Amino acid sequence: MKFGLFDHIDRRDEAPGTTYAGRIEMAVAAEKAGFYGYHLAEHHWTPLGMAPSPGIFLASLIQRTTKLRIGSMVHLLPVYHPLRLIEEICMLDHLSGGRFDFGVGRGVSPFEIGYFGINAIEGYARYEETLDIVLKGLTSDTLTHKGEYYQFHGVPMEMKPLQKPYPPLWAGAGSPSSLDFCAERGAHVVALGPNVAVKAAADRYKDSWEKFAPQRKERGCPVDKPFIGHSLNFFVAETDEEAERIATPAFARYHDSLVHLWLKWRTRPALIAGDLATARKGGSTVIGSPATVRELIEKRFSETGTNYAMLEMAWGSLGHEAEMRSMELFATEVMPHFADK
Repeated sequence: MKFGLFDHIDRRDEAPGTTYAGRIEMAVAAEKAGFYGYHLAEHHWTPLGMAPSPGIFLASLIQRTTKLRIGSMVHLLPVYHPLRLIEEICMLDHLSGGRFDFGVGRGVSPFEIGYFGINAIEGYARYEETLDIVLKGLTSDTLTHKGEYYQFHGVPMEMKPLQKPYPPLWAGAGSPSSLDFCAERGAHVVALGPNVAVKAAADRYKDSWEKFAPQRKERGCPVDKPFIGHSLNFFVAETDEEAERIATPAFARYHDSLVHLWLKWRTRPALIAGDLATARKGGSTVIGSPATVRELIEKRFSETGTNYAMLEMAWGSLGHEAEMRSMELFATEVMPHFADK
């Protein structure tokens, strides 16, 4: 069992530079506490995403850490030109000394990619083609490709990644087809939702991982044993009552950022909890005292069969001071409980 930080970097009532500095301080503290990795989301045109170019923020964070795995969760592949992305991945891998993890996805919001002029219906096809181009480019001296969206002939690949054959892949997945796609390409995966949904995804992925072993061997995938993870909004305070008092308005602020573009277009995402009580009931949000969160995380691991928890510890209006205290309590009173598991 390992722990990682997941981050949206949603808007706060402060200058973005202040928010960035706070997140870097938290990531440094996570490294000292023994966290495995830091994973940054990519969002556009919404208060949910104040780091719309994840590579820029990750390059800054790389300079302040030495052991923490650092990566995206995820790069929105449909909005990238694959040649430029190949070069960016190589730079981040070398800047980090081989600590970069490459998260891939098509994005959950049709509105975000829509502003780039991309039809959401073709988003998945663009995602698959872009990923195949990127992996081909990272492992070839020249890149030739003829596809539906991109055509290249003999492009010299002067940049190479430090990790061979390429940095480990991460992806969010839940549907059978997406889990098979990730297993074939050897990605670590993270599932969302209540325990029952995460368990179903984890069980399916274990089967898919065995099924696609020959394809991974042929591709030369760098991951031997995958992380099968789950994501949680997380907050710990000295008591359950204090955690509830701080987290309730913070979740409302976070939720407003999360659904901002859906509401703008007069709709609402079906699977996003509208309040803290609903989110906690579904198991996707864990708040409370150290004793409470130990119990809830233990239950999450045991009921889902996962081996990685991606904790979103800074969100909404929690505030940097409360978040750093939450990190301290987690590191000293919760993490040791899982050290030998």
